[in-house]
Amino acid sequence: MPIFLILGILANAMGLFGAGDAKFIAAAAPFVWAADARLVGLIFMANLLAAYLAHRMAKHTALRALAPDWASWDAGAKFPMGLPLATSLMIYLAIASL
Repeated sequence: MPIFLILGILANAMGLFGAGDAKFIAAAAPFVWAADARLVGLIFMANLLAAYLAHRMAKHTALRALAPDWASWDAGAKFPMGLPLATSLMIYLAIASL
């Protein structure tokens, strides 16, 4: 879906999210039925909250030792959106296959 890539490039230029996230959304768009946009939004919001909380909690545990130089551990770094984007697509596809 070229429109999602164009919108993603514009959102990236505005600093809303990374270029990888824009490309992922453009690649995932053909797998999402337009009528299910609200469902995908709800799944994504729940995943984003869960991933963000898990990331922030893991930062203060022994898991941090596995990747001590990971840039997202720092307070000023941006949160990596790849995990909630990918898990949202997987959950949606699992629900849609039922």
